[in-house]
Amino acid sequence: MSSYHEILLNYLDEEGQIIKFLMDGPQKAGDIYKNVRASQPSISQRLARMVDENMLVSKRDRNDRRVVWYALSDAFHQRIQIERDARALSRGIVL
Repeated sequence: MSSYHEILLNYLDEEGQIIKFLMDGPQKAGDIYKNVRASQPSISQRLARMVDENMLVSKRDRNDRRVVWYALSDAFHQRIQIERDARALSRGIVL
């Protein structure tokens, strides 16, 4: 039987899968490659684009410079909050 996580991944594109995976906190690039259903080159390109668009931040590991960590950016979290607030207002919910 498939887990909820596996079923959800079937419906998300690469970007959605990356965001979902990073919702738990910063992750190493290697772990992203293992958990997102796409080729490594495709994921690398997507990660670079998401960093350029200020959706993600990347940082080299202090102990092993070969390792890159990715996390959702503060700007991304702010955009999500703005969208939530706008949806709530459109439904007439007072925040």
